[in-house]
Amino acid sequence: MVDARRFLCAAAIAGSALLPLVAGLDAAPARAASAEDQVAHRQDEMKKQGKAIKALMTFAKGQGGTLAEVAQNAEIIHQISLTVPDLFPAGTAVGVDDSGAKPEIWTEWDHFKQLAAAVTKESATLSQLARAASADPAAVSAQVAAVGKACGACHESYRARKN
Repeated sequence: MVDARRFLCAAAIAGSALLPLVAGLDAAPARAASAEDQVAHRQDEMKKQGKAIKALMTFAKGQGGTLAEVAQNAEIIHQISLTVPDLFPAGTAVGVDDSGAKPEIWTEWDHFKQLAAAVTKESATLSQLARAASADPAAVSAQVAAVGKACGACHESYRARKN
């Protein structure tokens, strides 16, 4: 019985070591993304948030959209906001590709993270409000403004204006 356990344990270890090769994966560690690739990824994520906030503003202005769409767009903003600090690795400031990230992000890192956390908090609140069975469109619209203000605070402090 002990020999069978040892055999199974050894087979599992050997199998896990060979799995990347059998699956056609390179066993070498993945190469780090270039600063340009990181900026491009960040910009893609920010564009998704921008599209979502535009849809939220349309609702808040009474120009269309549903509470379900508000909740969905709030969730998009929320999920991306959770990753914002990771989207700003050192070395991706203004001057890298077409980055608009001010160098102050990294010299004021704790403040930057606080502003990102505010977007996370406000977007989560919006999502909850919009999903409530008794959702009040006026309260939802007011929370849309709070999300926009949180996003704007970060942009005002840490986004360079493009010419």
